[in-house]
Amino acid sequence: MSQPRPIVTNQFRSGLFRKIIENTAWLLGANIIGAILSIIYLGLATRSLGPPNFGQFVLIVGIAQSAAMLVNFQTWQIVVRYGAGHLHDEQYGRLGRLIVFCLALDFGAAVVGAALATGAIFSLGPLLGWDDRVQYQALLFALIMLISFRSTPTGILRLHDRFALAAIADAVTPLARMIGAIVVIVKGASIIGFLSAWAVAELATALAYWVFAFYAVGPEYKTVLRMRLDNVRSENPSLLRFASLTNAGSILTAASNQTLVIIVGLFVGTAAAGGFRLARQLGLALAKFTRTLSRAAFPELVRANYAASGTDFWRLFKMTSALAIMGALIIIVLLFLFGRQVIILIAGPEFAFATPLLLLLGSAAAIDLVGVGFEPALIARGRAGRVAALRLASTILLLMLMFFLLPLFGAIGGAAAVLVTAVFNLLLFTASSLRLIGKNSDQADMA
Repeated sequence: MSQPRPIVTNQFRSGLFRKIIENTAWLLGANIIGAILSIIYLGLATRSLGPPNFGQFVLIVGIAQSAAMLVNFQTWQIVVRYGAGHLHDEQYGRLGRLIVFCLALDFGAAVVGAALATGAIFSLGPLLGWDDRVQYQALLFALIMLISFRSTPTGILRLHDRFALAAIADAVTPLARMIGAIVVIVKGASIIGFLSAWAVAELATALAYWVFAFYAVGPEYKTVLRMRLDNVRSENPSLLRFASLTNAGSILTAASNQTLVIIVGLFVGTAAAGGFRLARQLGLALAKFTRTLSRAAFPELVRANYAASGTDFWRLFKMTSALAIMGALIIIVLLFLFGRQVIILIAGPEFAFATPLLLLLGSAAAIDLVGVGFEPALIARGRAGRVAALRLASTILLLMLMFFLLPLFGAIGGAAAVLVTAVFNLLLFTASSLRLIGKNSDQADMA
């Protein structure tokens, strides 16, 4: 005789969505402040450095960020994905061992990333016209980026619904960068000055995350660093596979985001790379809601996967997607109405050439926003492998288009490649998500 299906109330469904809205509000509040501050410090950097020097600055930052992303295991997703079950079952020892495992991944990734950054800087540096001094400055900045990892404490805070603390920690980066940019300009604007300000901001943000994570956890975690990793694999089925797949997704994200500025710099020059980065940064500032909603939705989708039926998971997913579509439409309208004015107001007339780039890259960011719920939903359902495969397909298309369009149309060709890939990526994730989640929903309805 089949077991009776548990009754899942409307209060449960509305509670999950309300939790996403609350968590999104916390993160979005910090991100709105961060977006405003980022526009200010971006304007300070562009106006004080000018297109060529700003281009060199963003190329150094881009290489460092690429090295960090290429070895990033997204341990926050591991903590949430597996830790939710351990926390629900009050298996604190297992959760502690999982956290230590994630810390080990972060440390190992930093070491590997340092080797990658060294090779990339000293091989690409001469091609970009860097002398030895600039290359060593770039390497030092990359090393600071790598040791400022904060993925595991981020996962701890999200697992325990401490999104307010996470929002405060997130706000440290733009605040520190803006203060640093002002100090640098007062003392005399230079590339090394802005790199130093950005490096201090990374270290300060990482410190804030670690302090808040230690504050957030209960007494059962205080001895976590004395726990051994025995049985961590058996306690977390498919852990290594999930970690590898999230790392693969991170690599592909880096290839489709952070390395674009480097490719533009190699093909078109540093000034074009600076304009490309400026336009992409402004577009992403408008689309801050994308990452915010995704981060807030993932823990709740994981909990829904544990506690609710497929129907409730599907409804939660649809509500998240509807919210994202409204945000995307607003972004596109704002871009076409005020894009050129924003570029000139922030960076000055010298960067007016970046207006078409902003329209293309900002629209791509808005399209990414439409599919914000797809990736966390698939991962929450245990389909990290599918996410990595879809990312791989999109990355291959992006790189092919970049290498074809950049020589023909310059930076505008690169921006067009990003927009086309965003549409392609949305179609892939839409088809995959609807097929998987819809099938599970139908099965739940027949249960």
